[in-house]
Amino acid sequence: MANQTSRAVQDYLKALHSLGGAERNVTPNEIVERLSVRAPSVTGMFKRLKEAGWITYEPGQGARLTERGLGEARRVVRRHRLVELFLTRVLGLDWSEVDAEAEALEHAISPRLEQAIADHLGEPLEDPHGHPIPTRDGGTGSSVA
Repeated sequence: MANQTSRAVQDYLKALHSLGGAERNVTPNEIVERLSVRAPSVTGMFKRLKEAGWITYEPGQGARLTERGLGEARRVVRRHRLVELFLTRVLGLDWSEVDAEAEALEHAISPRLEQAIADHLGEPLEDPHGHPIPTRDGGTGSSVA
């Protein structure tokens, strides 16, 4: 998990982020519901994420993103939201249908392509749904949570 994180790791970090894992502990059951995975899989992944330094985790207490994990989660969110905006603005897809496409593409684009999309779109602040887009360095920008 050095430079390139796996799709599964990215999905878990993004799920933790969206469930408030920067501010509070997220339970395995919340991840089970969000990602439609089995509880033993969540426990195993939480252990892997903890060993890699992405989260803090104690059984019975849930998991919380570390600073490193939060930065990576925001990078995944950024790619997802930039792809959604690209698909709507440039390719003309309806905003209601871009989430599934962005879900697949967020794992496939390189940092170079991510930045080219951001440059083409003028470093946008929001995706087509009105959600804030994290900054290039994984920071929060103005109001990204």
